[in-house]
Amino acid sequence: MRIADALRLLRTREGLTQTAASKREGAPDFRTLSHWETRRKMPSLKLLGAYLLSLGFDFHDLQDALDQIEGKTPKRLEQADILLRDGLEKLGSDPEFCRKVSDALGLGLGAQLKDLEHRVKQLEGFGGRLDPR
Repeated sequence: MRIADALRLLRTREGLTQTAASKREGAPDFRTLSHWETRRKMPSLKLLGAYLLSLGFDFHDLQDALDQIEGKTPKRLEQADILLRDGLEKLGSDPEFCRKVSDALGLGLGAQLKDLEHRVKQLEGFGGRLDPR
């Protein structure tokens, strides 16, 4: 019945009370949600999927929450770690690929910095007030 704990973890991660979560589209009513989280009832897969979507999560997030409860590294973090290690190995062994990646990152960061600088200047022009756009 770790699903109850995982559901509670996901809901609280979003900063929601049971009442607030139950008011979202696709979520069960408060009583049903309370029963799920207190292990009185188990949700069907269909209702569980709809509830997870109402919170902005999916079954992968539920599995990660279950892993976290058990003290395991979530599967997606393990996969991300493997991809990162593989990517770093490729960067180290392929100077051309390394240059392409650093160029792409530089272009993206440069545009973001220019946009940020522009917004700061706008704020200064409005005496610190936000741009009304």
